[in-house]
Amino acid sequence: MALLTRNRIVNVPDSCGGTLTAATITGLTPDRFEAMAATEFALARVIAESTEARAVGVVPRPLQELLMSRIKEVGKDKIMERKTPRQSIILPYTYRNRKTNVASDYFKITAGVATTGAGTGNIPASAWDITVAKTDSAFASELTNLERYFLPGQYVFIENLNSGAAAGSKTAYLTAYKVHATANVNASTAKVTLVPNFTAAGWAALTSPEKAVYQPTFGIVQIGTNSVADQESWCYNEVAENNKSLLIDWHQTSRYSQCHNDEYDRILGKILKGEVNEFLAKFQHLPLAEQNRLQRLQYEKKWMNSVFYGQRINEKQTAETYDQLPQVVDPDDGTVYEYKANALGLRTLLAAEGQVIDAAGGPLNLDLLFQLAYDLKRNREVDGSTVEVVDFMTDKDTANIIDIVLLKYLKDTFSYSVTNFWKQGEVRDASGQIRFAYKQYDIPTIGCKIAVFVDSYFTDRATNFTGANVTRGKAIWSIDWSDFNIGIVATNSAKREYRGEAMANVNSLFSCVINPNAKHYELRSTTWTTQLGDAKRSVVLENYNLTDCPTLTLSACVTP
Repeated sequence: MALLTRNRIVNVPDSCGGTLTAATITGLTPDRFEAMAATEFALARVIAESTEARAVGVVPRPLQELLMSRIKEVGKDKIMERKTPRQSIILPYTYRNRKTNVASDYFKITAGVATTGAGTGNIPASAWDITVAKTDSAFASELTNLERYFLPGQYVFIENLNSGAAAGSKTAYLTAYKVHATANVNASTAKVTLVPNFTAAGWAALTSPEKAVYQPTFGIVQIGTNSVADQESWCYNEVAENNKSLLIDWHQTSRYSQCHNDEYDRILGKILKGEVNEFLAKFQHLPLAEQNRLQRLQYEKKWMNSVFYGQRINEKQTAETYDQLPQVVDPDDGTVYEYKANALGLRTLLAAEGQVIDAAGGPLNLDLLFQLAYDLKRNREVDGSTVEVVDFMTDKDTANIIDIVLLKYLKDTFSYSVTNFWKQGEVRDASGQIRFAYKQYDIPTIGCKIAVFVDSYFTDRATNFTGANVTRGKAIWSIDWSDFNIGIVATNSAKREYRGEAMANVNSLFSCVINPNAKHYELRSTTWTTQLGDAKRSVVLENYNLTDCPTLTLSACVTP
């Protein structure tokens, strides 16, 4: 089997919420590698370096293979430059558009009063002013100029309870109104003047309690369409929601050096062509191979840590103050080439948008986990996908506790054989090797399944936190892998030679050697960034205590 087929790519489907349960693992064949090299130079170089690492015996973590599958090349046309006299400075970031879901289906009433001047001029006596704002739902978007959503002539429908609700009476009301006028109150609220669906005579015939039903001070508002004939005048534009925003991807250049000789190069060339069997054993026994294996292993571990946890280089890493970042200058004449920055790790990107939840050392809250699964399902379905499974990746101890509690919960709550709600699954590669193992639970109360994956990366991390810090090492990650990429901005390399032709010409020991086994030092660099789409599609729950029993609320209707 060619070594390239052992350098695998995890294909995560864009639909189904990017779940690993639907992932496939395929080999990077020589043909596929050659095709890639013809179109994506920088990406092909990264894959080649990864292949070389596998050749010298680096065994990747499954999570590393997953991250490698999320690598894509950032187009050179997106790299920004700032022109200054006598120099061109490459900026340490690029802009990227993000399209997000805008939820404007529901509004809440925060106040209601009689319309000033009601019953005079063209203002009906039944007119009522409500103040509207976005709802308290986790899915409600931050909106501005709310008055633009309520166009004169449209109908609205209000659902609330009667005014005696506070005293215990909870009669449900659904009332309809025509929008008479709207006005801005502030950035987050608007005043809407409504006219209930009564004629002047019909309204006058109502009793005070009957009128009170159409004078809400709280409730939820939905907007309907208008009722306008072709012969009538009506010319109001619907609001054009801007669901696009600009994201900044910060670039970081990471360096790596590799030592090799001519024999190393010769055999590696055979390996990259797929000719492995006759060369691989010899290659792994080359003196430099073990050294390079250990070095590459350390580099890949550190790079993966940066992908997850990387943070800004300093407080000046903003689009407004980038020119105060550390400069890259020419050692000879001081020319400024660019500014340095650090790529932001996946957790850092999520934390910036409130998607890292700190349990503050408390017990693992499975009610919260269920709610997070439902929220993720909803946010991943806004593009039309149907999400049936939400993945959670964690350490072995957390997964074990979740398994114990959920199996009992499913059995006690739904009174069925637990096998109806639970199964064990695996994601294997083409050779049959298990790369990811998971347990899947069907949770009827949230309308989807959750799959709990265990990866040694998270287990190893957790075991290093002990004593008072033990809870800090606990984390559950739910990442929509189809929404996350590692962008390769550029790659570069330079070769330095020892004991080559130049030395042979000046050293008498090599005067009679035709083909000296020269040593080469290859200096390599990769400029990379992390790209997260909609942060609401991913979440991290961390810093919980497994010593205490997890919390999980059973319905009061269920007898334990």
